[in-house]
Amino acid sequence: MYGKGGESLRKQLTVRIPKTLHAELLEEAKREGVSLNQLCLFKLSRPANWYRQRAIETEERKEVN
Repeated sequence: MYGKGGESLRKQLTVRIPKTLHAELLEEAKREGVSLNQLCLFKLSRPANWYRQRAIETEERKEVN
């Protein structure tokens, strides 16, 4: 993923979490057949997607009224 000028659009985030949470997430990722990174990305993006969809629906209602 690259933007204008060829710069990378990917960013890295380091988060310190308890060992127990790491183990739970790793187990869930294995069950789902995805990487730990993919699972965390999915879980982090869900709230953002919910708010984005909510904003779209609100704007659509305003246009109808």
